[in-house]
Amino acid sequence: MAESPLCTDPGGDLSPEQHPTAPRHGYRGQERDCANRRPWETGIRAALERNASDQRRALEGAGTRWSGTTGRLVTAPGQYRRPWCLAPWSGVCRHVVSDSPRRAGPMAHIAFFILPAAGHVNPTLSVARELVARGHRVTYALSENYRERVLATGAEFLPYALDQDRFWDTMVPKQDAAEYTDQQEFVNMMTWMLDLTRQTLGDFERHFGGGDGDGRPDVFVCDPSSFWSGHILAAKWGVPVIRSTPTYVANEHWSLHPPVDTAEEQAEDPRTGALFEAVAELLAEHRVEKSIGDFAAEVHSGPALVYLPRAFQYAGDTFDEEVRFVGPCTSANSFHGEWEPPGTGRPLVLISLGTLYNKQPDFFRACVEAFRDTDWDVVVTHAGGVAEGELGDVPPHIRVYDFAPQGAVLAHASLMINHGGTSTVLQAVSEGVPVIAVPQMAELHATATRAEQLGVGAKVLRKDVTPERLRETALALTGSAEVRAAVARLRGEIEAAGGPAAAADAVEALLVPAAAAAA
Repeated sequence: MAESPLCTDPGGDLSPEQHPTAPRHGYRGQERDCANRRPWETGIRAALERNASDQRRALEGAGTRWSGTTGRLVTAPGQYRRPWCLAPWSGVCRHVVSDSPRRAGPMAHIAFFILPAAGHVNPTLSVARELVARGHRVTYALSENYRERVLATGAEFLPYALDQDRFWDTMVPKQDAAEYTDQQEFVNMMTWMLDLTRQTLGDFERHFGGGDGDGRPDVFVCDPSSFWSGHILAAKWGVPVIRSTPTYVANEHWSLHPPVDTAEEQAEDPRTGALFEAVAELLAEHRVEKSIGDFAAEVHSGPALVYLPRAFQYAGDTFDEEVRFVGPCTSANSFHGEWEPPGTGRPLVLISLGTLYNKQPDFFRACVEAFRDTDWDVVVTHAGGVAEGELGDVPPHIRVYDFAPQGAVLAHASLMINHGGTSTVLQAVSEGVPVIAVPQMAELHATATRAEQLGVGAKVLRKDVTPERLRETALALTGSAEVRAAVARLRGEIEAAGGPAAAADAVEALLVPAAAAAA
């Protein structure tokens, strides 16, 4: 897929000199030169309006009406609506040319409500880019620090205020354990979700539901780990929801989390009881006629995008086709500039603890010592977690960065040492790279264990990290034919999963035209 920047020329009067690159539009298979709109506008617009007219006639009797000001089809309340948009004349044109097949029918509006953490946002960006390329309107509700990443996909951006300090303190698990057992962490997380839902829900409802309601999304893509505004609006408006899950899903056969307490046990914990009462009051206030148990079940069930191959999911064969294991979707996303490989021909190891568990100078010092006297090239990215000078004397074959473009480095790597982040581990394997995972909390322990079970890596507990242990494990993994074969097998599973195109297909599968629904 090729992209160029957004065009903000609503009138089409810019000269070729003002558009020296002459970007091309890709709408419904039509390619148009932004610098020369006027000569072709009349003919193309007439063709699109004829198409829209055909769509209107096809939906007669299905409760639809035509909004001439927005160029959209709008249904009566409670009925499914799928809008048509004459995008080139809306004031903002997205220049996206995609190799993906166009879907028949009018453009839909798809809204993403994602937890404002890089590991949750980044896998969705390639999916949004694919949906935009297919002609859909995409809107993200996210905190301000993700604006540039979202706009780069061609999606619209709807920001909300976020207390970053509270978010990190509340939503990042602190327990270095293989199981979630801290009840206070659960209460803190649920309280944050409730507070942010209360803060944002009114603004989001006005934004999407204002006027004649033609801004309402046709599908909500909701992260089950995030706050509940998207789910509540979807329930109020009868709009389908698909989960966006960058890590494991659960069912009756396997779950990363312990079972929810019974009502009797909740009553014995006043903190949990008060929290659940507040959530129930919020649902009632917004006329969501569901118990908190039913609402919670809906948040964690139904259609899902899971950014893993099915083979990596625990009990993966027990999930039905409603759960779409599309594999990692992060490789096309790069936000950290260019990187030049050393060009020595030596093995290279990439070392990263992500952005949440990166403040560990002792760990990074152990990595430096592990590879100090080897013939390896080393790239260390600490995401700002290490102050200047904290690593001591670093030899020249070890290069230390705040950030580096992970995909570019992995394309040249022989090994990755990381924190066990699911997306990170799978991105490494998708480049044919085995991993040493040093997990920091329950989800990361599960990923490190799964990588070890499938033979694509090794798990080293944080308490066991020493330069000697890291070096020995690195040599064992990179020298093993069995590991190379296992990585190749899982890499094949990742490629077969389909990535962003398969994810976009799953979203589009929820778009059932009103006429078909009424039949």
